[in-house]
Amino acid sequence: MTLLAGEYVCGDVHTNGIEKFWSLLKRSIKGTQIHVHGAHLQRYVVERTFAYNERSADDLGRVMVAMTGTSGRRLTWNALTGEDQGPRGTRRWTPSLDALEFL
Repeated sequence: MTLLAGEYVCGDVHTNGIEKFWSLLKRSIKGTQIHVHGAHLQRYVVERTFAYNERSADDLGRVMVAMTGTSGRRLTWNALTGEDQGPRGTRRWTPSLDALEFL
């Protein structure tokens, strides 16, 4: 398939799926999240990828799949923020991408 030459379909291979995904991602960012900081863009993409891959399931089905991914895992405040204090501490909360490796 040669997109530069205007070829978007080659047999049963086409670009509709990826174009649909990017359209849904952009619509989500513009509508639901409204503003996305570049440092967190990967998190939004992972969330939308999960939703796209589980689009045939109902809400309960998606929750069940998401919950099975958390079994046996514990995310502590220190791992999430890189700080020793709890959420009511005086330090400013800054998320850590390393804490979300399980996604």
